[in-house]
Amino acid sequence: MTLNHIMTAIKELRNIIINLKLETLSIAKTDYINNVPWINIKSLLQLLLTEIIDCKLIIRNGLVKYPPNDLRPVIIGEMHCLTYGRSSTASRKPIMK
Repeated sequence: MTLNHIMTAIKELRNIIINLKLETLSIAKTDYINNVPWINIKSLLQLLLTEIIDCKLIIRNGLVKYPPNDLRPVIIGEMHCLTYGRSSTASRKPIMK
């Protein structure tokens, strides 16, 4: 059943790629998706997406690294705190999202 759901999702993804005229698609490789081995997922991707010659499929290793707990607030602060204005007279007050 899960393999059928994955096949349906890939078919829908194919339609989205065509409708939006996407040039690249990046997917993270994992060992399993809902107990379905990656080799089966890869076969479905190849079967259902090979006819789309205008889109490049990028399969990444899917490695995720978590920063140490003490660095997480600093990283989050850097990513969510932006300054605005380009001139020297513009405000430099940070905006918190």
